[in-house]
Amino acid sequence: MSNSKLVKYLDRPVDRKLLVSQPVLVSNSLGKYLRKHLDLLKQFQLYLHFECRPGARFTDFYPWLNQNLRALLEKYNHLTLYIWLGTCDVTRKSGKFISLLSDNSQFIVDKVVSHIDRYISIVKEFKKVKLVFLEIPPYSIVEWNRSRGHSDPESFLPQDKELTKIVDSINLHIRSVNNGLFVYSPRFKLDVLKYRKEKDKTQRVSFNFKLYLDGVHPSSMLARVWLKRLIENIFVHCS
Repeated sequence: MSNSKLVKYLDRPVDRKLLVSQPVLVSNSLGKYLRKHLDLLKQFQLYLHFECRPGARFTDFYPWLNQNLRALLEKYNHLTLYIWLGTCDVTRKSGKFISLLSDNSQFIVDKVVSHIDRYISIVKEFKKVKLVFLEIPPYSIVEWNRSRGHSDPESFLPQDKELTKIVDSINLHIRSVNNGLFVYSPRFKLDVLKYRKEKDKTQRVSFNFKLYLDGVHPSSMLARVWLKRLIENIFVHCS
């Protein structure tokens, strides 16, 4: 999507509703980039509880869930728990650079799926907690490593292609899980799709990573768009 279309989306009105459930965002650093735009939440008179840790994986929040859900329920009575994790479960960091967690793509997908299933198992004990898994946005190993000064970032192109397949597989599972929970996630991917016609008139689809700061984290514009997507979702699932 182009910058002009994103701007038009941000200018579009939102159908506000009275909330009966407190939204809580559990995330890695992606959530922190959204948190920079609290003015957007104030514009819609919303309070979103942020629980975000840079580099966090699913396992990092197991203790938090067990230790804090009861206290949050006592404070708010009803919760809608938005889980926006997975980026750091698919790739690993070595020094400044990142790469796929494993050469075995199915192993990565299965591992994330098992974490999602465990979150469901933990939260189902709390009847007043609604669970929404947010889809993993596209990201790029090539662009991250380029932004960190790698001497040959293009060498990670095969990993980028595999990364896209892995993220698509995980998001497909997230959609299935959310359907079973009678909720849905914003399709963050749609905001960064780029279309180009080839000489043979076929259409080539890619990701516009110019909308990112480093191939992983959203620019200010994209972060506002994603936060508004989440706000719209909150008015649906927390009302």
